[in-house]
Amino acid sequence: MIKSKNELEEYLSNVCMNIALDAEKCNEIYDYLKDKYDIPREITSDLICFRMTFSEASEFILFCLLDGINSLTTNKKKVEVFYTTQEIKKYSKAKYKVNKIKFPLRFKMIKIEEDQWVGKIDIKFLMQLRDAQMINYNINAQRTMQRVIKGDKEIYKINLNKEATTSIRKSMEAGTFIPNTLTLNIPQEDYDASFYYDDENMELVIKKLKCFHISDGFHRYIAACKASDENKEFDYNMELRIVNWNEPKVQTFIYQEDQKTPLKKVDSESLNMNKAANIIVSRVNNDIFCNMKGLINRNNGIINFGEMALLVDWFYTRGQKTTNTNSIQLRAAKEIVENINIITENNPNLLENKWDYELLLAAFCTFDYFNDNSNLDKRNMPAIVSQTYKELKELNDNKLNNKKPRKVLIDLVMNIIERIK
Repeated sequence: MIKSKNELEEYLSNVCMNIALDAEKCNEIYDYLKDKYDIPREITSDLICFRMTFSEASEFILFCLLDGINSLTTNKKKVEVFYTTQEIKKYSKAKYKVNKIKFPLRFKMIKIEEDQWVGKIDIKFLMQLRDAQMINYNINAQRTMQRVIKGDKEIYKINLNKEATTSIRKSMEAGTFIPNTLTLNIPQEDYDASFYYDDENMELVIKKLKCFHISDGFHRYIAACKASDENKEFDYNMELRIVNWNEPKVQTFIYQEDQKTPLKKVDSESLNMNKAANIIVSRVNNDIFCNMKGLINRNNGIINFGEMALLVDWFYTRGQKTTNTNSIQLRAAKEIVENINIITENNPNLLENKWDYELLLAAFCTFDYFNDNSNLDKRNMPAIVSQTYKELKELNDNKLNNKKPRKVLIDLVMNIIERIK
């Protein structure tokens, strides 16, 4: 198995950014890979010009591309960095061949409309489709690609959110990912496609097809690719929608999906109950000894759950390798409950009036300041929270508009606390 496919993908992405702008060099590499490894020019072109992600390519194709770049450009990254001796020996003499997939393809599905069916697919079979070059990213019927400008030249690449794919992959591997729909299109523009729906057996039967176009769920697909590349035995069930649409209908579908009411980032993050900070806030809110018990909510609470969770993450779980352990979460929750009780017992109005972000920020920065200075008397915390809050309100700084903690904002509050303590 390849030593580090992620690192290889990152390297090729950086190198190909410049190669893609040089048409002559591109053609040299296309010809080299075709002559030496029989790799079709369109595959090499799609990779170098970012119409296909490196996660979709096999280890063999990436080996060939790395060899071509080493042989024809000034970039030199030995294949030994990424591949074992055994793999190098095998791939150096290999020729490209498509992993054939056996037709007809049969999918157990419910018919929704004449051009739409819903069922499920497991990732192992999804990877078989990938290896057979059966899944294609259609740039004409997808979301806007990312424009990259280099000098007086520009290229467009698939807009991939690496943070999102990593998060999805990790939750898949942990078994906590809740499968949502992957949409594959049998493009109406493929006049050779042959398929029918078997009502009796509730199967969509595809007798002939050049490839599916992935219309929705591209990040989930790439996450599945990465998980499978890391562990060949990895599997997971996904909800699957297969459609038979033309490009305008796919574009309308994507527009419709984008019009769904989005959650604010802070609210969205608070719904992830696999996240340590959210678990800690829930523990605080459910603690019978906490003066704020039941008052921390996402909607109309005295304290906003999402805003508090972001601060808990910053001060208690951020940067720690392991936060999903009961001991860490219990210790953090106990400490927060103790601090909240100290300031609310001194000022009972805090249990009646809604906390705005400035008050929440003043409180948690004060908690952290006293934690770092254990020689200080915590009975002084209420007065410092109150004065810090007052100064933040008077300050009316634009930094406070973004509810996600940032170093520049935390430093600003800490400077106020240091001055008034």
